[in-house]
Amino acid sequence: VRDNSVPLALHDLKLPIMTTNYDTILERAIPGYQTITLRRIDGDTLRSFLGGGLHNTVLHLHGSWDDAESVVLDMAGYNRVSARMQAALPAARGLLFVGSDHGIDDPSFRTFLCNASRTGTQCPVFVLVRGRERAKEVQ
Repeated sequence: VRDNSVPLALHDLKLPIMTTNYDTILERAIPGYQTITLRRIDGDTLRSFLGGGLHNTVLHLHGSWDDAESVVLDMAGYNRVSARMQAALPAARGLLFVGSDHGIDDPSFRTFLCNASRTGTQCPVFVLVRGRERAKEVQ
């Protein structure tokens, strides 16, 4: 990463950072950051992460390239991710999705985002997309 100004700005937001990407670019761009995958953590750790209790961590919802068993590739896996996240949402103080790219069009991810906006919690949901992509309203 030649310019880590954007990742460092994301760090300064003090929100839990999540991605559907398999790469670890963010962790390499921000000194001291680590990778966790949804498959490798329990419910208490997930709630702690969403509540801001795990700093300097990026949660990879669909797994990470360096942990083959964590990678989600089928609809059943996507549905499990959505269900786990939905159950833990009340603990969230804010959600920041980074690098979602075309993943935002994934049906299970869209369902999760829609449900997140309807949970009744006051949890803001942010999705960072590249400038050439249109932000899509979650309805």
